[in-house]
Amino acid sequence: MKQSKDSYVWILGGGQLQIPNILCAKQLGYKTIVTDQNKNCICKKKADLFFCVDIFDIQKNISLSKKLKKKYSIKSIFVGGIDCTVTQASLAKQLNLVSSGITCAKLTNNKYLFRKFLHKKNILNIPFMKVLKTSKGLIKKVENKIGYPFIIKNVDNSASRGIEIITKKIDGKQLDVYVASAIKASRCGYCIIEKYYHGKEYTVETLFDVKGNFHPCFITERYFNHSEGKALETGLRNPSTLKLKDQKKIFKFAEKVAKRIGIKVGPAKFDLMISDKKLIIIEMTTRLSGGFDCQYLVPAATGKNVIKAAMLTSLGKKFNKELLMNKFNKIGMTSSIWPKPGKIKKITFKKIKLSKNEYLKVFFTKKRNDLIHSYENCADRACFIIAASANEKKTNYLINKAKNNIKINTT
Repeated sequence: MKQSKDSYVWILGGGQLQIPNILCAKQLGYKTIVTDQNKNCICKKKADLFFCVDIFDIQKNISLSKKLKKKYSIKSIFVGGIDCTVTQASLAKQLNLVSSGITCAKLTNNKYLFRKFLHKKNILNIPFMKVLKTSKGLIKKVENKIGYPFIIKNVDNSASRGIEIITKKIDGKQLDVYVASAIKASRCGYCIIEKYYHGKEYTVETLFDVKGNFHPCFITERYFNHSEGKALETGLRNPSTLKLKDQKKIFKFAEKVAKRIGIKVGPAKFDLMISDKKLIIIEMTTRLSGGFDCQYLVPAATGKNVIKAAMLTSLGKKFNKELLMNKFNKIGMTSSIWPKPGKIKKITFKKIKLSKNEYLKVFFTKKRNDLIHSYENCADRACFIIAASANEKKTNYLINKAKNNIKINTT
């Protein structure tokens, strides 16, 4: 087999959030390999090499890597905006490339194992329990161990799939329905129930460089609607309005937890909450954030290039600290519109003329003839609006103008 002279970055996932990863790799002078189970994914034509492989099927990816390494010089396995960190770590080990490691990936990819670790280390303990199946008497066990309010979660999936927030007393039959839904959304075959807290939520993005030095990247505010018992993200704001001293405390805490887990290189992304002045860890992962955060929102608001810093790290290289410095001092926000459920008949968006320092992008996740179901999780959103401007008022104006210019007609 003829050996290729080019060097490649292997990017896991072929969705919209992986396009910035492909562009970054090419800007750095690398060709790209993309794997995704969707043979018609948006990144297929943008990649130099594409293989239709499920990114969560570790063994198939490892088998592919054994074939590819005979012909191609693969320098990085990169993951951002998608929850396949165990695959990334497994491939990196197979190819002797940079990674936080399989142990760290497995621990943070599983909400139950992560809660168990935090409990063992006595880090901000909250009541929780593992649920393998629905069973008679389960409601009493939950009431006795956790109490109301509580939240039922998938264990190893994203976008709040299978989540149910219980604030009032329910019976066993209702609990069984919710538990079954959360187990169905989990790849591992079980779910987790834990104490529910209400407060302001944040994405905390951090990165360890190849020398093991910790770098705070950004904190983004996350806005949710919990009114119907679901965790529906309605928007983001970057930068956070938190005071600088509070941000430093959060970053210091994130560094401490990441090091306790054993992360020495690569991303450590946290979802945190401040509830009654208490810091709550919702979850964490060894990848870059999704939700259009580090891909579009943060670069538009601040000029930071977290993807480039993380990719250079994955290549075993140092990066310039300027990549993580605030250059723009804008206010960036995201939002969505919520069309009536049904079959999409038509989508239109009238483009908006922008001033020099304004930023606006609209991404549609649905197309004509797709179905819009009732909104159960964050992945059900039909579109994303991302805007940035000199201040919050102007950014809100752009978002509202975009909403008025979007029409998604359903039947």
